[in-house]
Amino acid sequence: MTYIYLDIETIPDERENVRDYFRKQVEPPGNLKKAETIAKWDIDDRPESENKAVRSLALNPWFARVVCVCLAVDDGPVVSFSGEEGLILRKFYNLMHERRQNHNGYGTEIFVGHNIMFDIRVLHARFLVNRITPPRLPFNAKPWSDSIFDTSNIFQDNQMRISMEKLCLAFGINGKGDFDGSQVFDAWNAGEIEKIKSYCMDDVDRVRSIHKIITGRA
Repeated sequence: MTYIYLDIETIPDERENVRDYFRKQVEPPGNLKKAETIAKWDIDDRPESENKAVRSLALNPWFARVVCVCLAVDDGPVVSFSGEEGLILRKFYNLMHERRQNHNGYGTEIFVGHNIMFDIRVLHARFLVNRITPPRLPFNAKPWSDSIFDTSNIFQDNQMRISMEKLCLAFGINGKGDFDGSQVFDAWNAGEIEKIKSYCMDDVDRVRSIHKIITGRA
């Protein structure tokens, strides 16, 4: 049995035609009926609503852009790939392919992460968008599948999901501090690539520590 601890960081698709498409999908709230109130909303609120629509693309597998992938196998070191998306994906593919070759196939791999299916499905979609053959990933796994372990849904009950920060607090593990995933896009725009990379690597370490406690291996 091999545990693969995985985390990715994403930003919105950088293509302006894609962003324009989603900006145009933004409409005034349905309770605004009068032309003058709609006109006022267009001036006061549309820019922020369009900005939110663009930022939300970072959570859409087909329109996110992966800027960092970090993973660790069992107790091994955290490996990170960052920068241009196609290069990240090829490096990730090569690492997985080489690992599987060296271990005579897939064996029993369990992908572990916080909201792990987001990471896996984004990666699978981005491989397809970039016309790169994806490695075998459990992109259609169910919450109870043996191929994944989601630390945000320990009890496999969506009503009992918990944030990583709260789990760290409960288990006495160092949390995220003053930087979280919602700030990745701003950090990317500021050229703070190393900050994103460090944050992503730390998340893998946090997930691994949480998983070890949950599974009685701490």
